[in-house]
Amino acid sequence: MDEVETTSVELPSGLGSVISKDCGEHHQGAVDVHVELPFPIDGRRKFRSTDLRAFVSSDERFLFLYDACVLVRVDLASREVAHFLAPRDWYFHGITEHGGALQVKRYDSANQHKHLTPGCDDACFVAGIGPVVHGRFPSAFP
Repeated sequence: MDEVETTSVELPSGLGSVISKDCGEHHQGAVDVHVELPFPIDGRRKFRSTDLRAFVSSDERFLFLYDACVLVRVDLASREVAHFLAPRDWYFHGITEHGGALQVKRYDSANQHKHLTPGCDDACFVAGIGPVVHGRFPSAFP
């Protein structure tokens, strides 16, 4: 059996670590990733999806969990959760920050890459965890 690769992202203010486990490729380079939080959101601490990633904003206010289909934002002070869906026919690929603004890298089926800047305010996010059901993000396999 292959060894599971584990990484962690330290949260600010002693909140603990986000533990990410790469459980291996399931097909065509897609990787099954399991993430465990030090606190529950939507009643769960464990989440999984294909290429699931965690990102902490530079101001340490938000934790983001995302796969190709949805970006979940957790306010680390209040633990309020909101989500942002990928635009139709586009998929999330990564998150960076530039000048304090959140930038989401995305691509389409023709492998065109673009940046989307939704910001971290409520205008672009909808309250709740969205299409994440029982800790399973939409692009999880199977």
